[in-house]
Amino acid sequence: MASTDKAARRAKFEGAWNAIRDELLTHFKSCGMPQEAQEWYSRNLDYNVPGGKLNRGMSVIDTAEILLGRKLSDEEYLQAAVLGWGVEMLQAFFLVSDDLMDSSITRRGQPCWYRVPKIGFIAMNDSFMLEAAIYHLLKVHFKKEPYYIDLIELFHEVTYQTEMGQLIDLITAPENDIDLNRFSLKKHSLIVIYKTAFYSFYLPVALAMLFCRIPTSYSLPSSPKPIEPYEVAKEILIPLGEYFQVQDDFLDFSGVPAQIGKVGTDIVDNKCSWCINTALAYATPAQRKILDENYGVKPTEEEKEIAKKMAAGKNGEEQGYLEYEEGVFQKLNEMIDNIDEGAQGQQGVLKKQIFISFLGKIYLGIYCFGIFQFGFDNNIPYHHDSIKLLLRPSDEIKFVLECFSLSSSNDDTSQNGSKGHPNLQRQRIVVVITHKEENHGWEEGSVFVLKRKLFSSSTSDQLEIHRVFPVYGEFTITMAQLPQDSNNPQVTDLPRSRFKVTIDSGQTLVGSEPLDLATDNISALKDVLAECRRLKELSEIVPEVNSPTQTYSWLASYATNNNIFIPSLPSSFPDLRDLYQPLSKTNGHIQEREINAEEEDLRLGTFNVNGKMPTQDLAAWVRGGTTTARIESSNGFLPAVKAISPLSLGEVVKDPFDSQRDGEATRSNVKSTSAFSTTSYSSTTSTSALRDPSTASTFSVAQPNHTAFTPLPTTVTTNAPVTSSISSSDPSETFVSTIPESPEVPTIPISKNSDPTGSEPDFDILVLGFEELDLSTEALLYSTSTAREDAWTVAVFAALGEKAEMYEKLASKQLVGMLVMVIVKKSLRSCFSNIMTTSVGAGILGLMGNKGGTAVRLTFSPPTSSLEDLDSALNVASSIEHFQHGIENPGPTVLTFVVSHLAAFDEMVAKRNTDFHELSKRLVFDSSILATSASAGSVSTTNSSQRNSVGPVSSQAVEDTSSAMPGGLAVSQALISVPEKFGVFESDILFWIGDLNYRINISDADVRELLSSESWKDKLEILTHFDQLKTSIREKKAFEIFHEHDIHHLPTYRFGGGIATDSLGYDVKRKPAWTDRILHAYSPLTTKVNQSSYSGHPEITISDHRPVSADFQVDVDLFDKDQLHTTATNLFRQVQGLEDLQERAKAKLSHTSIDMGDICYKRKKTASFTFQTYGKVPLSFRFLPIEMHGELFPSWLSASHTTGLLLPNERIEIVLTAFVDNAIASRLNLGPRDLNCTLIIHTLMGKDHFVAVTAKYQYTCFANKLSRLTQLPGPIRAMKSHNDLLGESKAINAPREIMRLVNWLMSCVHPTEDLFIAEADPEIVDDIREHLDTGNEFPYSHDTREPSIPIAFGGALVELLTSLPEYVVPKELHGRCVAVTDRDEAFETLDAFPPEAVNVWISVTAFLHYVVQGSSLRAKKIAATFAPVFFGFLRDDLTSSSDNTTASVITPLGYQKFIMYFIQ
Repeated sequence: MASTDKAARRAKFEGAWNAIRDELLTHFKSCGMPQEAQEWYSRNLDYNVPGGKLNRGMSVIDTAEILLGRKLSDEEYLQAAVLGWGVEMLQAFFLVSDDLMDSSITRRGQPCWYRVPKIGFIAMNDSFMLEAAIYHLLKVHFKKEPYYIDLIELFHEVTYQTEMGQLIDLITAPENDIDLNRFSLKKHSLIVIYKTAFYSFYLPVALAMLFCRIPTSYSLPSSPKPIEPYEVAKEILIPLGEYFQVQDDFLDFSGVPAQIGKVGTDIVDNKCSWCINTALAYATPAQRKILDENYGVKPTEEEKEIAKKMAAGKNGEEQGYLEYEEGVFQKLNEMIDNIDEGAQGQQGVLKKQIFISFLGKIYLGIYCFGIFQFGFDNNIPYHHDSIKLLLRPSDEIKFVLECFSLSSSNDDTSQNGSKGHPNLQRQRIVVVITHKEENHGWEEGSVFVLKRKLFSSSTSDQLEIHRVFPVYGEFTITMAQLPQDSNNPQVTDLPRSRFKVTIDSGQTLVGSEPLDLATDNISALKDVLAECRRLKELSEIVPEVNSPTQTYSWLASYATNNNIFIPSLPSSFPDLRDLYQPLSKTNGHIQEREINAEEEDLRLGTFNVNGKMPTQDLAAWVRGGTTTARIESSNGFLPAVKAISPLSLGEVVKDPFDSQRDGEATRSNVKSTSAFSTTSYSSTTSTSALRDPSTASTFSVAQPNHTAFTPLPTTVTTNAPVTSSISSSDPSETFVSTIPESPEVPTIPISKNSDPTGSEPDFDILVLGFEELDLSTEALLYSTSTAREDAWTVAVFAALGEKAEMYEKLASKQLVGMLVMVIVKKSLRSCFSNIMTTSVGAGILGLMGNKGGTAVRLTFSPPTSSLEDLDSALNVASSIEHFQHGIENPGPTVLTFVVSHLAAFDEMVAKRNTDFHELSKRLVFDSSILATSASAGSVSTTNSSQRNSVGPVSSQAVEDTSSAMPGGLAVSQALISVPEKFGVFESDILFWIGDLNYRINISDADVRELLSSESWKDKLEILTHFDQLKTSIREKKAFEIFHEHDIHHLPTYRFGGGIATDSLGYDVKRKPAWTDRILHAYSPLTTKVNQSSYSGHPEITISDHRPVSADFQVDVDLFDKDQLHTTATNLFRQVQGLEDLQERAKAKLSHTSIDMGDICYKRKKTASFTFQTYGKVPLSFRFLPIEMHGELFPSWLSASHTTGLLLPNERIEIVLTAFVDNAIASRLNLGPRDLNCTLIIHTLMGKDHFVAVTAKYQYTCFANKLSRLTQLPGPIRAMKSHNDLLGESKAINAPREIMRLVNWLMSCVHPTEDLFIAEADPEIVDDIREHLDTGNEFPYSHDTREPSIPIAFGGALVELLTSLPEYVVPKELHGRCVAVTDRDEAFETLDAFPPEAVNVWISVTAFLHYVVQGSSLRAKKIAATFAPVFFGFLRDDLTSSSDNTTASVITPLGYQKFIMYFIQ
């Protein structure tokens, strides 16, 4: 969240620059400057001002908000931004001129301004213009402010000070004139203060202080003398700026590029840095001679070593940078603490937080980079926090001592991954740890000896516990002088002043032998000895009855065979269904998180081929085409780099698989014969934007009728041939394509730089599902033929056209007529492993294969070669040289694809739901059934009616099938030694596709009329509402956790031929339906899925079904398995044994009461509080309901987190959201205004916490019964209580709110033809609703010519009627209404309506009659609009499958006809 917030603040600040830049260019143009000069000035501004870190400019905003104690208003923000960008323009002025004076080459990763073609020395004038622009902006925005002159003087003064610093720097270290006699720490301090500190630190803060009208002097009751805030700020910020530059100098000298993001050049550039000046202060004459000869010439290793030792101080003491940093930090903290802020919340005074914020960003910067060196080997980084990661929060580090082992035994220098570095292997860290029991107050201690544990990456060094010595009983620790022994190879590289340290547990058990170490840090050693002496004395006070095992039980979690025990990470995947269980079942809920993303492209398709062989081109289904609308989703990726994939890096870098692909392309081709001759096909790369610059790649997959496959965190986009495009707000949705009978393979583009032909992008994975592949009777019993699969495979590769050579078939699985086929890029073949298949019959007798499912499970890992190329791309993107992703052992992502064919016929919906649950249980993958290794070929094996094809295979299998599938797969797959079984839901992403056979629950006539009608604008939405699959998902009867994109294509079943078809080509004997579907489910913890298309392909007419395809962009988590284990280990250490802790968890709330204010209908409102732990014990929490088995929150309230685990001193922000929809409003309108509740936060091993939430509900006329609206004494907002109603005898005829809307529309002078047809503006509708609730006059004129106003009034009327908790036409009268045959009978039906409903009906339909004015088409459109409003047939309670009586008479056309009797 922190990085997201920073990015948002930067984006807002950059947005202000656009306005400021335009203002400058407008003024420049108004001065009559020619076009050429305008373009030059514009380029000058764009090239030099933005683009940096913007820390200086944004500090003005941050400081102002701290001083004011609130966020800035829009007007204030613009003014503060002008000052902030003034600082940035001042820096641009300095940099442009400084680059010219220094003859610099690059700046911010691009050529210096003066080196840009045609610029040259004109850059000097450009720098003057940048400076002058500051004062123009000050004049425009601040001339009327009392502090205007102060701003000008401040900029002038700081500019002058910076130029003085620049002068000192230039004459101290001139180019090609190296003289270290000019250097000194005093001169370095002057340069830093004047050249950097004033304009980088003091200027932004002083500007913000002036902006907030902080006086130059003020008095406080607590201060004996007047306070001069600007001087106080300067006294802190100038040393802070100097400290910042010293730290930067040290990083340049000591850091490596992978840690600090750049190559240090201060030495070779003859910089007057802190490091060289410190070295000069300590250098001997001989060392000084070396520096004089080499400094500014070349950075020799000898010079570097001397400088390091000099910076470290004398006699091994830490008198260099560490001593300087600690001194400055302590001094600055004292100065900050001395700031008097006056009374709490007092305005107009200096705030400590300003300086704390600055200091917090700088202090420990060395440690954060892991740069500072300890011990004898300066190549071994040490981070104090790495020790804390080994400890439980209740245990405290007292003292640390770095040592080296004097033992050469294998036990002491065990093989831990360190190779070729004796010091690294022997380094030990002695840590004194104490533990205090809260209950009895006993303090106990132990000495931990740690050693290094190295992984392959030098940046991932860690510590592990080597020995544990409880300080009790016979424990001893002694020291002795250790003489230098030149004959001992173990100690030849130790310093001269060294001491031997012997730690002895006093035990005689094996493994408890004394440990001999050496150190040269006598000061730290004395501290360790003294602390051990104190702890030993404390241990002797404990009564003898408490044995060491009981007393030191807290050590049990650390020592198992002299080492920490951390359970291994489970290899199995959690069930996707468990991730979506409610809190009552899982004691928590899963929330999406930001993942390190690799972007993959997938295409999926499904096709029920009705037993036909391929006779048409399947390209539209398999590859997609120009007719497929693609949806580009913006997920906040870095704009600097296009999509990068470890699989294919697209336009950013050269495709790492080009060479492999070129070689393979010459060896494979596709022949259009009845036998499948090759499994090759072509692929290209995708260029999705990166979610995280350190770990991202792109991979694409395509798949027809089967579930789509999504590997690593990558975005998958797929193209569908003929259908509509869809945009999805759910980033996790994936698009799959389904096709009934035509064997075409849907494609999923992996990158947007496609093949040389320039056609549509390519997918990384194509997954196709076929149903009714073989309808022969013998196929149900026994079949060994692969002819049909081979024929469709040939057709699929033929559809890939010239790209076919880029692809190969990875695996397939057939069960009678069901077939799943997975096709991948050849360049990605090595990324797939653990390929498993399974199938289950669910047809005749519940077992036969005419119905059922077949599935493939794949494990995908990104290629390491692409990660190397990723580094290069990231270097460019981040402008950081030698940037490394840090992923050495990429973790896998599991993709599962299921193709199923469920029970047929309209009335068999329950059987279909049952089949789904049966398949979910019975589709099980057995890891022992894997293909064996092979160098080539793919195998198809048949067993009865099942056939399995997986590559690669054994050579024998290749021989058996060589005639059918030459070419084969190149990556071997070994049998898993310990067989495991996995269900289809044990996956990161699950795609479920096929002919699911769900139908539409309205009459055949209504379905056909709606599909062909021009009067129903939302006809597909209406039909899908009655879709059996949508209903089953809505009612949680099947496919509960699956996502399906909105359907924008026509039903795919059942098409016919000849005269027995309707106008759309559907068979007149079968009701049209969306039988062919593509759905997906995913883990929000590891993946994000975006579906870019969902299409039908009516141009493929082989079968009575039409194929369906879907494209997905899938972000899969890109992580290093070793790093994952390390992270899990560290977290486990912190929570291990939480339930056994005797200490109580401690936490506090930032607020114990929350006032949400006014809560209005359909207006979201939020408030937040923080929940923070303190102390040393982790805390597990969850919300509890007030009443047993009750809800956690009232219906109008929700929380961002309902459960969690907090580590010590960790906090979480819990956001409360109040929102009132129709259902909630219908209840709140009948209750009191005051909404009060108490939230209970229950903690494990701690006390409960309570948050009182209050709000005031604003009554609304929406979501009320008509009868209640007629009894309102006036505007509903004026009611004193919810019972303030008129009696039934005094009720008015019709609700005044409805009549107000109708009367306004009747009085509208300029009605629009789009009334009740076009979408209404929600903001205007909301405003109209507010005036209805308050009773105020509408602020809209009746003679308005703005069409959006009457459209909004019409929309408000429709929304008001739709919000009613009851139907305008009672449910029991629906059948009677649709049965009427003439106008008179329709009017007679009104006699059965409730009185208030009759009056509303007559008023509204009378107005509609006036609106349509004899236009039959318009009357039908408006009647179609009001049919669901009056009859409510789109409400879930009316269309519930459990209410079969009502559902059976639902007829949208009948409702439309009934309304037509009144309005036409």
